[in-house]
Amino acid sequence: MPALTLGVEVEILHRPRPTGVERALRLWLAGLGGAGGVRTLAFARSRPEDLPPGIEFIPCPAPLP
Repeated sequence: MPALTLGVEVEILHRPRPTGVERALRLWLAGLGGAGGVRTLAFARSRPEDLPPGIEFIPCPAPLP
């Protein structure tokens, strides 16, 4: 059982032209996906195409701020 569960809102990853913020979020998620003892949940209206392995996706159907 993971020692830590972390939820991350990832709607920003759907933007057509990623900026540094989106690229940094992808790198951070990739690191968390391989980290032992951390369960990472990603929330968005739809699953981002290139969500890193090890990240669990949970659809959040309501519009997010």
